[in-house]
Amino acid sequence: KYHSETEILNKWIHAINTRLKFDRLLTNSMRYGKKALKVETVLQTWSGTLQNEDNLPDNWIRKSEVLVGMAPRHPPGRNR
Repeated sequence: KYHSETEILNKWIHAINTRLKFDRLLTNSMRYGKKALKVETVLQTWSGTLQNEDNLPDNWIRKSEVLVGMAPRHPPGRNR
């Protein structure tokens, strides 16, 4: 089976958003202690990658609703 361009793009977006979610969660020093990622490191890593980055709040790492880097596309036809 060949994957459509839309399927490939959506899988890529899902993988990137999952990685962003994990990076955000790994900044929790209460849970991970010394092993937690530094917030500055995550901010520098994702800088220039996020959609509408200029409109994000300063503490977007702590807010779960700001996770979207890009929205997935819908396949053409049949309104799926």
